[in-house]
Amino acid sequence: MNKRIEKLFNEAGFHKPEMERLGIEHKFEKFAELIIQKCAMIGNYAYDGGEYPGKMIKEYFGVE
Repeated sequence: MNKRIEKLFNEAGFHKPEMERLGIEHKFEKFAELIIQKCAMIGNYAYDGGEYPGKMIKEYFGVE
C-alpha cells in the first residue's frame, strides 16, 4: 500500500495488520484510488473552468 494512503488510513483509525488479517487491504487501497481519481477529475474540470478545485471536491463529497 502506498505510504501516503497508509498514513491516511492510520489517521482514520485503521491499521495495516488488522486489514491484512481480515484480507481487505486491497479493497481499502482500491477505495482510496477511486477517491483520488475522482478528485483529480474534479481538479482538472475546475482548472479548465476557472473554479476552485478544493471547493468543488468538498461539495462533491459533502465535506465541510
